[in-house]
Amino acid sequence: MHKVNEMVFTADRYETVDEMWEDIKRFIKLLLSNDYTMVIRDDDVDIIVIEYEHNELVEPWGCANPHWLTEEEAYSIEQLNKPDNKENEDSEFPFL
Repeated sequence: MHKVNEMVFTADRYETVDEMWEDIKRFIKLLLSNDYTMVIRDDDVDIIVIEYEHNELVEPWGCANPHWLTEEEAYSIEQLNKPDNKENEDSEFPFL
């Protein structure tokens, strides 16, 4: 599995939570101005994780980009990836 770039912001590294959010805003602005795409999540109380990679929609570099899946879609992919799946044996992309 491809591991994307990640930046973690934690409130304990700042004097105030507002200072942390100012850095987060600057970081997001920097990523967007340089054609990156990102997923942002609150991992725990005052721990913000930003996963980012070059935006393939802007210029294809072969990077991982986020795609939203339903539970059913994720399950279907898991089933295709099982080693005993016969459909997978002849696939040009056996990892799919």
